Amino acid sequence: MPFGIISFNLIAIFLLFSAFLVFFSWRKEKGLFLRDFTLFLFGIAGASTCWAIASWFTLINPRMAGYFHPLATLIGGIGFLYFCHLALTFVVPERVKNTLTPLIFLFLIIQPILWLNPPTPSISEEGIILWNIAFLPGFALALSGILLAGLPLAIFLYLGIKSTERFVRWRSFLIVFGITIYMGGGLAHNLVASVKQYLISDLFTLLGVIILLFAVYLKRFLKQKIT
Repeated sequence: MPFGIISFNLIAIFLLFSAFLVFFSWRKEKGLFLRDFTLFLFGIAGASTCWAIASWFTLINPRMAGYFHPLATLIGGIGFLYFCHLALTFVVPERVKNTLTPLIFLFLIIQPILWLNPPTPSISEEGIILWNIAFLPGFALALSGILLAGLPLAIFLYLGIKSTERFVRWRSFLIVFGITIYMGGGLAHNLVASVKQYLISDLFTLLGVIILLFAVYLKRFLKQKIT
């Protein structure tokens, strides 16, 4: 089986596992943090699932596979908007709506660009998925992705530095680190061109998901270590 298909499916499985783990915690506690974080995780898990499905369709119908890319960005973007909402409630709860409005507007603007210019992915001889994304949709997605991810990540980094609780600090840093690597690898797919660059992007995305999964599971892991 091509490595590209394996990596995209593993990423989707890991993220879905993380999303359901947080979802079951939210059902018990019903907190705002867990609600928004659950929706965020299901957003990026849904996006990764679309890319995983697209990787399979690349073997059958590349043109159809290409339409899973804008669908993935739509679902993932909604997830990141919830992540922004979550982060903003910690620092400027009275300005959440005013800050989110331009981000939502930007997100809506790039959607036609992505849907009108879907890629036609292919598989290299090395088994790597080449998305073949055109410059305009790739640039638009990278720019919006940096803004939607950069704002909440900067806030979480600030909260982690500010926190006096060791667990909160470590979890914040791991979440920031994991999502940064995941987004770096994911957004790089929109800009890279060579097989080697796609492979590095795949590996970074997978590594980011593993770190994020560890951050989500950190509390249970520490409890098991203590007991």
